[in-house]
Amino acid sequence: MLNAIKTVAQNISINPTGSILVHFWGLEEDKQLFESFSEEMNMLYDQVHCVYLSDSFIFSAAKSNQLSIEEIYGDFDIDKAMTVVDLCRYAPTSLVTQLSGEARANFVTFIRGIFAHATSNNRSFIQLRLPSPANATEAGLSYESYELIWKTLVDIDYIALEQSCKEKIEVFKPYNHIKLQTGDRYVLEFNLSGREWHIDAGNGDFPAGEIYIAPLESSASGQFLTDLIHWEGEFFKSVLLEFKEGILINCSEKTILEDLKQAPGDAMRIAEFGIGLNPGYKLSKGITGCTLFDEKLLGTCHIAVGMNNLFGGQNDSPVHVDFVSTDFEIL
Repeated sequence: MLNAIKTVAQNISINPTGSILVHFWGLEEDKQLFESFSEEMNMLYDQVHCVYLSDSFIFSAAKSNQLSIEEIYGDFDIDKAMTVVDLCRYAPTSLVTQLSGEARANFVTFIRGIFAHATSNNRSFIQLRLPSPANATEAGLSYESYELIWKTLVDIDYIALEQSCKEKIEVFKPYNHIKLQTGDRYVLEFNLSGREWHIDAGNGDFPAGEIYIAPLESSASGQFLTDLIHWEGEFFKSVLLEFKEGILINCSEKTILEDLKQAPGDAMRIAEFGIGLNPGYKLSKGITGCTLFDEKLLGTCHIAVGMNNLFGGQNDSPVHVDFVSTDFEIL
């Protein structure tokens, strides 16, 4: 794993106008991994500040209501950090269910504040969910499978990936309107007028490898068929989504539909259209059901609902859910 995250360190997109802030959300046994990554970052870049946030420390500080910016960063001025890198061996939000009352409310406020800072003022925000038993379980995979797939998608030629992303954008630039067929007959149409394509070749979440855009939020109508998705501990195959005027109005799996209905903000509205371009994992093996991986695979496309105001859209929501297809055609 260490060699793979060193590859990440060498290929992240750095905002040259400020310092780099690294959050390592680690387990107790990860201190050596954190120190090795910190050393690599300091060899590669100037003005790097690395913070080790173990699950036990964060939980203890949150439970005692001692979790604060000052406690985490000391005298480091986080406003000067124009690149923020999050490496996660656990999901910080997973601690929420273990807290209650004032401690839980304060913890949620703290986490939202960190995320809001990381995504404001044109900062480069890089996320990397590292292999761990908890992350593998959340993805519905064994730890061994998760780590193997993760390594194949991270250990790639990033210069070649960026070039293929740029070439694919040139193909799609003339399109103001997309008519997308998935499966043998399901068609979804949406408008891209005035929206900008984006590249993730090391400047978003890792594994990297996609181009993506925010469709006009009220423009999507029709149906989209996703191959496989892991949702709340279950795998669902051939899930059919139906949109009208940008809103998800039906889903063949009612559990997914009802969960999205309960989510706040624009969770039911079209957010994204993307094309996967990472060549590290052979699609002939089939997609995994983990959208963190699947949306990046060469030969896939995906749509999403929920948040898109971080990449040119207008949807505001704490959720962003991707649905991936391998059987698609632009008509």
